[in-house]
Amino acid sequence: DVMDLRDPARPRKIFEIPAAAQLGGGVNHVDVHGDVVAVSASGTPQTDPGRVGFYDPDGRLRASVTVGPRPDVVAFSPDGGVLVSANEGTPSDDYAVDPETSVSIVDLGGGLDGLDQSDVRTARFDGYPGGRLPAGMQPGRPESSDAQNLELGYVTIAPDGRTAWLTAQESNGLAA
Repeated sequence: DVMDLRDPARPRKIFEIPAAAQLGGGVNHVDVHGDVVAVSASGTPQTDPGRVGFYDPDGRLRASVTVGPRPDVVAFSPDGGVLVSANEGTPSDDYAVDPETSVSIVDLGGGLDGLDQSDVRTARFDGYPGGRLPAGMQPGRPESSDAQNLELGYVTIAPDGRTAWLTAQESNGLAA
């Protein structure tokens, strides 16, 4: 929903963006930079890769890209040149499918008109140094790998745009 908040005591709905239908799954998060609205949506089922759609202020879908399973929070870098998606990788209810967490970095430097999948880089956590979760982090489900247990959720980006911090709340940790 796009709301008019000029009078906070009386918010008014202006229009609705059909993001779930356009992106193929349930909407998880929204972030805005300038006149670009980024919307993350899970795949169907949520264990499949998700999508991030980029909309203009009038609600028109300008571009979309595929990211990892269950893109949770998305965040623009301060200059708007990059969008980071924390792909939680939430398992199915019965754990028959338990995707790994990942982080997708979308390069927006070329603008939305030419944006395509080649502008997306996804970092995985299946081979990070040390091979096991650091001391103090909780493994969650012992049968699952560390990359499945991390389930990265929230993301924030440093003011200089060079570092993103992501929470691994189910595992009691942070990734940078």
